Formats: sequence, C-alpha cells, structure tokens
Amino acid sequence: LAARTLPRQGRGAGAGHDDLSWLSRCGAPVFMARDAQHGADLSLAARRLAELALTPVVILHDAQPDGAGVRAVGWPSPAALRKLLGAPRDQVAAATPGQLALYGAQRPRLPALLDLDRPTTSGAVLDPAADARGQVAAAVWHDEPLSALVDRACADVAEVTGRRLARVSTHGMERAKWVLVASGTLLPLAEAVADALRATRRLPVGVLGLTLAHPLPDDQLVAQLRGRAAVAVLERTALLGDGDP
Repeated sequence: LAARTLPRQGRGAGAGHDDLSWLSRCGAPVFMARDAQHGADLSLAARRLAELALTPVVILHDAQPDGAGVRAVGWPSPAALRKLLGAPRDQVAAATPGQLALYGAQRPRLPALLDLDRPTTSGAVLDPAADARGQVAAAVWHDEPLSALVDRACADVAEVTGRRLARVSTHGMERAKWVLVASGTLLPLAEAVADALRATRRLPVGVLGLTLAHPLPDDQLVAQLRGRAAVAVLERTALLGDGDP
C-alpha cells in the first residue's frame, strides 16, 4: 500500500484511511477492526472467508490509538480452533456457483490453484471485448456471493467466541434520529460521544459501525439509515480533488 505515488508532501505517522479507497479496488474483501480483540476475531473470520470464497481477505487496524501497542486478547481453545478451521486436506462443499462449476459438489478445503499438470493463465493482456466479459463474469460469479459468505464466516466465528461479529455494528440505533457512521478505531470514540449526548442533552444519537469496508454492505446501510433525520460520516481521509460530499 505504501508503494504508490504520494498524494501529499509526505506520509504522516497517524492512522489515515487514504489508502482504503485504493485497496478496495483490488477485489478482496476488506475488514476494519475497531480494537485489538475485534482484530483477533476478524482474523478468524478472514481465514474462514478466504477458504469459503477462495479469495484473499484484508484486515485494516488503525495504528493510532490502538494498534501500535501490546494488547491482551481472548482466543478460543486449540480444540475450538481446529473445529472451526478444519484441516487443509478436508473435502468441503462448493460454496458458490462458480466453485460448483469448477470443482463439482465437493472440493478440497485448499485447492491447488497453481497446478503444473493443469496449467491456467492469469493476468494476461486481453482484448477489450474479452476483458469486459471477464469483468462481468467476475461480478456475477465472484462478487455477488461475497456478502452471504461474509455473514456465514462471521456467524461461524461468533458461535465459537461468543462475541457478535457482523458486516455492520449498531450502538443506540433503536430510537436514534441522528446517526454517526464510522469505522476502525473511530468507533469507540463515536459511541462514547453518542452516549454523552444522550445522557447530558437527551439527543437521540446512534452510531453505525462499518466492519466490512469492501464490498460495501449497502443493503444493511440502507436498512439502518432509512428514515433518519440526519447522518454524519466520520472518516480519516482527505483525498485531493474530491469535493465536499
């Protein structure tokens, strides 16, 4: 992520999210951790999702204020981890229509994507028509099933850890008229601000947390934000050339 043209005079030591907009274009699911424990739980969900979707998964954790120090986290027992993650040579059910077409009803948990006996081409330069067909096919066969697979992976991990994990989180949203939308380590601060505003000024403020940054959980965002009086998006980014949203 650091190997790209700098948009400013240099790179700060803080926890900006400028690179997130570039990372989201690579096609991999991107999780945002709110703290160390959340990041540990998301690492299990990312492993589960990577094996279900057969795609890399990225977890972002802000360096400030939480990610730069040593933190204590809870971890499932080795037996629980083995049950959750399984063995590499296990045969598992195909999780998507694309996998069903490629492997049949059953596939290895970790299939050999690079097989010298059955070579394939990846990353070749295509003519415009073939490239367009490939992009449409990727959206149908790869992108569309991702949200359901994220929900499945999060539910599997939550069952083992006892801690809820989902594409979005909510705090005080039941009767909220005004909503703060945030992600990463901004979330605990936003929740504390909302609690203070409700307690001291009786303002109906809630917080909607974005755990899955890509693909954007637009269905859940729409459901949670529908009918609210006002929405403020808090984000650590300042991309040059972008207008005021």
